[in-house]
Amino acid sequence: MIGEWFKLTVLSSGSLVGVYIVFGLILDRIEKLNIHYIASSLGKMGIMLTGCIGTVVHEFSHFVMCLLFGHRIVEVAWFRPIKGMKDGVLGYVQHSYTPTSLYQQVGNFFIGIAPMLLGSIFILILFRVCVPKASRYYTAKVSEQMQAIIKDFTVGNIIKGIFSQIGALFKALWTKENIQKPSFWVFIIIAYSISTHMSLSLADLQGALTGLGVVLIGIVIISLILSLIHLPVKKIVGLLIKYNVLLIGVFTMSISFSLMTLLISAIIYRIL
Repeated sequence: MIGEWFKLTVLSSGSLVGVYIVFGLILDRIEKLNIHYIASSLGKMGIMLTGCIGTVVHEFSHFVMCLLFGHRIVEVAWFRPIKGMKDGVLGYVQHSYTPTSLYQQVGNFFIGIAPMLLGSIFILILFRVCVPKASRYYTAKVSEQMQAIIKDFTVGNIIKGIFSQIGALFKALWTKENIQKPSFWVFIIIAYSISTHMSLSLADLQGALTGLGVVLIGIVIISLILSLIHLPVKKIVGLLIKYNVLLIGVFTMSISFSLMTLLISAIIYRIL
């Protein structure tokens, strides 16, 4: 029973917390480099131009999660270019919650990490709409990689799948056929803006940490209960592995687009 409880706890924690933290740190590092190149070549105006879409999506992600977890919206600033030029805050969502509500406390974690998750989903939907052929090819490749990881859920296989997915995205996108279509460039511009402003701010991280303890305690207790009542733990573990792989696939896509935008920013920086 102890072994089953420990396995459930570790996998659940990895699914709900670990994956977000690891990929969040990677995205944050890529975005910092991206912002450096943009600011160095185009100045603050470059940040504002990329933020007109990316910041709105970022704040909308917080807004949606606030509603889902019953938080009261105090004030929303979707995009503040003029004031943002002075204080560096391009947008914000101020919200409040009931401290005695465990559900709303858990919500703090998901509200904090919302831009990573919903930003990724927005890009994926846009990909399907603007570049459908490339999207189908990429989705098929990712599905193959995900099945391979599910069969052999090891760190080495996960890393191999991540690099394969990044390669599949570049191969699917940058074709002669695509670059001749206006819809492709619409997608590139919007995806560039979203991915440049998708990582978490200090305020986002502080908010997420507020609910992190409650999330982890909840995972430990629920895993213990499931082990005690002898539910089919193997099936639950299998579902958690599939969820982890799906989440890794989504965030790898985000990293792929972030690397692509970083490359574009680096080229602009070198030219200018």
